[in-house]
Amino acid sequence: MANLQTEKTIQEVMKLVLGEGKLGRVYKGKLGYSQDVAVKKLKKNTKKSIQQERAEFLAQVEMLSRLEHSNLVKLIGLHDNGDDLCFIYEFMPHRSLDLQLYGHEVGKKPLDWKTRMKIAKGVAKALQYLHDQKDPPVLFGDLKASSILLMKILIQNC
Repeated sequence: MANLQTEKTIQEVMKLVLGEGKLGRVYKGKLGYSQDVAVKKLKKNTKKSIQQERAEFLAQVEMLSRLEHSNLVKLIGLHDNGDDLCFIYEFMPHRSLDLQLYGHEVGKKPLDWKTRMKIAKGVAKALQYLHDQKDPPVLFGDLKASSILLMKILIQNC
């Protein structure tokens, strides 16, 4: 599993914001010179101690590293320098479903129904894997269009 080590690397990553959620901001970064990645920097929780945050972070890393399904974004690595806790995921160039459904560019056709059904089927397969095939089951309680990331292949079929 990759680990972003240098403070310089983290500062460079923090310039390219992709989005923000309850747990923190997501940035675009690079591993080495070629591999694009998404870096989720966790927000600091003032109600928790650093030790408690780190323990929860490591528990999440352990759980996420066990997930292997073609319809789930892969955890590539982590960053933990004491102050910053970050997950490093594979980068999805077409970002989230909500941008494709609601934020399409002028002149660009919206997703057709065949593609929308492929996406829905992929989400259903991922949820079935998490709920029925993992032991213990993984409950994903934040399902929304902005949580569904799209691969290039799906968008090209539009």
